[in-house]
Amino acid sequence: MNKLLLLLLGLALLTAGFLFWQNQQTQQALVQMQQQMQRSAMSPEGKKGEDPYLAGPVKNSITKAAGELQACYLDLLKTKPEITAGKVHLDWQIDGEGKVFGAGIVQNQLGDKAFGDCVVQKISVIRFPQPPFGQPKYVEHSLFFKDQAALKADAEARQQGPLVQLPAQ
Repeated sequence: MNKLLLLLLGLALLTAGFLFWQNQQTQQALVQMQQQMQRSAMSPEGKKGEDPYLAGPVKNSITKAAGELQACYLDLLKTKPEITAGKVHLDWQIDGEGKVFGAGIVQNQLGDKAFGDCVVQKISVIRFPQPPFGQPKYVEHSLFFKDQAALKADAEARQQGPLVQLPAQ
């Protein structure tokens, strides 16, 4: 009976030792993964960089949907032609499958609710690539809209050169 008790006690100690060792290995792997994620989020200059998922797949998906988003602005210009330019700042989340949820307007410089609702609706139906590790991602993004006259004025300003003249040497 004593031998059996000692054997079970020894087995319990071996199991506890193995679990402790395995926990240490897991903790070290987590620390390494966190460090690697921090390094990948840093630019070469040591500054915090943009999330590669947001800078690549998300940005590309928004660019592909630009025509749909532009349609909202063109509809706005039909009713309010005096609006020449403005920014809309939005935020939303992307679930593990790439579907949008919780989209909304943070700031609408154009001030038209129907326009904002149109933009939110267009963003809400974009199917984004799956986020890394299938984890939901928070996105905030600004969209800039300009009519033809504002675009022409910008192009003319760029052709005139820099706004500040540097002194001759």
